[in-house]
Amino acid sequence: MEEQEKLTELQALLTEAYLEYVNQRRRKVGDNEFARYLGVSVGSYNQWINGNRLPSYDNVIKLAAKLGPRVFDVLGYDRVMVVADPQLLFIAERWGLLEHDTRQQIIDHIREETAERKAVATQTR
Repeated sequence: MEEQEKLTELQALLTEAYLEYVNQRRRKVGDNEFARYLGVSVGSYNQWINGNRLPSYDNVIKLAAKLGPRVFDVLGYDRVMVVADPQLLFIAERWGLLEHDTRQQIIDHIREETAERKAVATQTR
C-alpha cells in the first residue's frame, strides 16, 4: 500500500474514532482533548488528520491501544498485542516467572469464571 493510501485510510479511521468519542460524550470535543485521549500530541494528531504525515511506530502502538488492531492493518504493519491495562501488563511481564502448574491454574480459573459469566449473561437475555 502506498503512503497516500495509508494517509487516507488513517484519516478515515481517526475521523470515525473521533465521531464515536464525541457521541459517547454527547458534546463537541476539541483536537486537544481527543489527542490527549489518544495519548499523543495535538501537533502529531493534526499532522495525521490533515493527511500530512504518518505516525511513528511508537505512536502507532499508542493509537492501537485506544483504537484497536485495525490501526496496524491501515498502516501496513503486522498486528502486535497492545496491553493498555496496567494489571494485565503486570501479569504479562511476570508470566514467564511462574511455574507451569501455576500458569495452568490461572488459565483454568479464568476459563471457569468466564464460562459462568457467559452462562449467566445468556440466561438473563
